[in-house]
Amino acid sequence: MRSERAFKMRRSFAALIALLMALTVPACAVREEFTAEATGGSMVLTAASDDDAFSDVSDDAWYGDDVSFVRERDLMNGVGSGRFAPDDTFTRAQMATVLYRIAGEPSVSTGDSFTDVAPGAWYAASAAWAKRTGVINGVGDGGFAPDMPVTQEMLVTMLWRMAKEPYAEAALDASGYAATAVGWARARNIAPATKDYTFSPRENASRAQVAALLHNYLTREETPTMNEIMLTVSGKQLTVEWADNASVDALRELLKKGPLSVELSRYGGFEQVGALGTSLPRSDEQTTTEPGDIVLYSGNQIVMFYGSNSWAYTRLGKITGMSGEELTDLLDAGGVTATLSLAEGSANGAARSPGTSLRARGTWTVRANPCPTHRFVASAMAVKYAHEHYPQFQMGNMDCFITSYPMTCNPDDLVSIKHRRARRMARPSHKRRLL
Repeated sequence: MRSERAFKMRRSFAALIALLMALTVPACAVREEFTAEATGGSMVLTAASDDDAFSDVSDDAWYGDDVSFVRERDLMNGVGSGRFAPDDTFTRAQMATVLYRIAGEPSVSTGDSFTDVAPGAWYAASAAWAKRTGVINGVGDGGFAPDMPVTQEMLVTMLWRMAKEPYAEAALDASGYAATAVGWARARNIAPATKDYTFSPRENASRAQVAALLHNYLTREETPTMNEIMLTVSGKQLTVEWADNASVDALRELLKKGPLSVELSRYGGFEQVGALGTSLPRSDEQTTTEPGDIVLYSGNQIVMFYGSNSWAYTRLGKITGMSGEELTDLLDAGGVTATLSLAEGSANGAARSPGTSLRARGTWTVRANPCPTHRFVASAMAVKYAHEHYPQFQMGNMDCFITSYPMTCNPDDLVSIKHRRARRMARPSHKRRLL
C-alpha cells in the first residue's frame, strides 16, 4: 500500500516536472527572432509567433525575413491556405494596394480615377489614391492596367515617387522613365545585388522580390550618418541628396576642419551664388538646371537654384522635399547665408555593423541562440546584443513575461524589456484582402 502511494507520488511529481519543462524549455526547432523598438527612451523586445509562418516559405529562404516583415505590417498577407506564393508575379492593382496601405489608407474619392478602374473594384480606392498623388501615372490613354504584372523598375519608380523623387544618377540598364528611380534605389541599397537576388529592372517582380524591395525601402537609413554633409539656409535645415563624385568628396574633407558659412547673392532671378573660399575638383558638363539643384561653378563657387539655367557646371546635389514655390520663398531674397557642416554621426549610423538590419523609426531585428535552454536566456542574449550595438538607449529595469508565465528578470540579464510571444502589429478590424 505504501509502495503504491509512493509510486503515485513519484508519477505526479514527474508529471509536474514535465509540465514545468514544457513551460520553460522551447523546442530546438523554434527559431527565436526578436524586434527591438525604441519607445520613449526604453526598448521593447518582442518575439515572433510560431503561427506566423507560411507553409511555402522555409526558414532558410533568402526572402524569409522580408516576407515576415511585410506580413507583420499587414502589407502582404499571402494568397490563402497559409501560402505566400513567393515565385508568383504581382499585379499593378496589388502594388497600388500595398502602397496605399503604407500611406495609411487616406480617404479618397474613387470618382476621378483611371478609365479602366470600376468604382466598385476592390482596388478602386488604391488606384484613385495612386493617380491623385502621382505615385502611379498609368499606361497611356487614361488606363491603369490593373492585371498587368509589375516589373522591378515599375516598383522602385513608385517607391521613388513616394520618397519625393530624390536626385540620383540615372541607371543605364533601365527604361527612360525609371532610370533615375533605379539609380536611386541602388544608391540607397533598396535594390540589392546579392548572391540570392540581383535586381533586374525590366523583369517582372516576383512576390518574394516585392517583399524584399518593400522591406529595404521601409527600413532604409534616413538619419544622418557620420560625415554626411548638412546644409542650412537662413536657419532652415534642408534635405539634400548629394552626388557621388570627387567634388563632393573634397567638400566633405574641407568640412572636417569645421563648418563653412557662405554669403550668397541673387543672380539672374533664378539662383543664389557664393564663394567657397577655396577650389574643389571639377568635372563640368553642360547642364540645364532645375529648382533645387546645387552645383559647383568655376571650381570655387557654390550655386543653389530656385529657377533654371543652362551652363557648364559640376553637379553637387539636389535639395529634396521642397516645392518650387517653397524654394523661391527661401532663396529669392537678399542676405541669404548657407552653412555647410558635417553630421556628428548618430549612434544609428556609427554603431551599425554587418549582419544587423536597421529598422525604420529606431527598430531593429536581433537574433538569439536558436536552441536556448530557457526563453529568458535567449531574450537576455538578444537584449545584450541590442544594448551593445545601440548604446544610445538608456535602459532601466522592469518585469518581463516569459511566454505566458510572468517572472521578475535579473536586471543584469534583461533590462527594459517586455517579452511577448506575438509581435504582429495591430490589424484593422475589417477583413483584409489577401495580397
